[in-house]
Amino acid sequence: MILIFSSIAMLNGYLVYLLISSVDIQKFGFVDRAFFIIPSIIMIVMCVFSANYNFNRFHLRSTLFLLATFCVAFADVSMFCGYFLEFKYMFYLERFFTVSAFLTFVNYVMLENKKRAQNSVEKTTYYY
Repeated sequence: MILIFSSIAMLNGYLVYLLISSVDIQKFGFVDRAFFIIPSIIMIVMCVFSANYNFNRFHLRSTLFLLATFCVAFADVSMFCGYFLEFKYMFYLERFFTVSAFLTFVNYVMLENKKRAQNSVEKTTYYY
């Protein structure tokens, strides 16, 4: 399983490199490159960890977190394509993924709060 996830992470890292190298060099400086490479690596690692956790312990909360993580990653890639590669319609896709990520994060938090509320009601005992 580790081999599968590490090969997927390496493939995604190579695809990030191809995406960055396809941009015109005059428009894309060193600082811009660093500000895209570092969060991309962090997002790849976050997606791999959330996918691994979801495959090991499959329940609704882990699936919602996995969907939110992938929505954030796709929103970042869509923003990059819209801004640097000048695909104007990718901004709509970026907004869609951002709103979807926020909705799944809210659902995740609401499930967590509901579970905590149920646990606190079960543990509460009243003595008269």
